[in-house]
Amino acid sequence: MYVAPVLDPAAEVAGPVDEGSAASFTVSGVDPEADWVYADWTHTGTFGLLDPSGWRENGDGSYTFDHVYDRGPNDTGTYEAVFRFEDAWGQRVEKPVTVVVNNVAPRGTIWAGTQIASEASSGQVVWALRPGENLEFRDVVVPSAADRQGIVYVWKINGGDPVKTVAPTLSLPEYRHGRIYTVEAWIVDRGGAGTTGSYQKFTVVVDDYANAGGFEPAGDFLMGGGLYGSVSFADQGVVDGYNRFGYEPLVARGKDDPRWGGQTGSYSFTATYQLDEATAKFAADHHYTVVYEFAVRVYDMEEFSLIGANHDLEAEYTQATGQNTLAWSGGDDKEVEVRARAV
Repeated sequence: MYVAPVLDPAAEVAGPVDEGSAASFTVSGVDPEADWVYADWTHTGTFGLLDPSGWRENGDGSYTFDHVYDRGPNDTGTYEAVFRFEDAWGQRVEKPVTVVVNNVAPRGTIWAGTQIASEASSGQVVWALRPGENLEFRDVVVPSAADRQGIVYVWKINGGDPVKTVAPTLSLPEYRHGRIYTVEAWIVDRGGAGTTGSYQKFTVVVDDYANAGGFEPAGDFLMGGGLYGSVSFADQGVVDGYNRFGYEPLVARGKDDPRWGGQTGSYSFTATYQLDEATAKFAADHHYTVVYEFAVRVYDMEEFSLIGANHDLEAEYTQATGQNTLAWSGGDDKEVEVRARAV
């Protein structure tokens, strides 16, 4: 009398595995030509017959096959896959296997025009963006195909409320030359992952030099790398819209102000140079001594000519003030522009 062999299979998985990647399962104690193997990948009670033509035979007689967990956000976490083994004699055995599937955060690279500073060079990431250009996530990688259908890009401008977009781009609120924005951006997938892995914080300065009304050599073109700060006069502070990333940022302009127009002679002022927060921290962390020099220039905006300039002596940065006296010829019909920088 023929006695059927005892069906005594085993099953295991190599893991954990990331979503969107193949999990490798190994079964032993089975004969692909005589036994049937069914799989319930997420322990739902629904089994499907496996095709042994895709199995890989191992040296010990076991077989390995793959399954990709990529049907949706619920395919991540820890749960049981169940394998049902049947043979021609009617024997049936079920073997559960614990599967751990990791939710993988999407990744992407920020593009915001031309990068002019980095963490390595000045302790901050600064981009110069021109009108018509947008903030953009590039080279976005989402391991799970299901998650790609629900990707959301999140943006915060100057600490405001988050703005969510389906497209990987965002326009700035305003493209006025020299306008500076602090931007935070990250990507979130259907499974909720992404904030940590894709989060980026950077600074954007609008570069519209061609339409800014500047002229050489008083151009407000942008400086790359290095250290940044603000020049101000004691009686007015840092002017609104001051572009600390510019070569010679605008400090004052106008013929109606008797300090800058409508007069002939000299004006004595007190100028202060203030490092920006990121630069001050970068210098402290690297034990740098910052050396600066004021350069103040006054221009006749009607004739586009340089009226006068003054350079202070080089000094170590101590947050102290620099004293400058500058003489120029004015007049009621003159529109005067004052620019200052620390070099």
